[in-house]
Amino acid sequence: MNELVRDYGVKTIIRVGTCGALQPNLKVGDVVLAMSASTDSHTNRLRLRRDGFCTHCDFNLLMKACQAARAGGIQVRVGGIFSSDSFL
Repeated sequence: MNELVRDYGVKTIIRVGTCGALQPNLKVGDVVLAMSASTDSHTNRLRLRRDGFCTHCDFNLLMKACQAARAGGIQVRVGGIFSSDSFL
């Protein structure tokens, strides 16, 4: 990612990946657009010197992604997510 921004001038990066879910209403194959991401990772304490940092997306980009998905017939869920280093 660093090289894309530094060497190629990329301004917008969208991460596409996989995840698990703790919510019973989410099923395999559901598309989730993350508005914000909370974590229990120790990384924030090490790199940012603080707890409780919750990253959030650019709303206009989120809205465009949601509209594009729905225009393509893809049902999406939008909301906050929780990321963890452990699979408990």
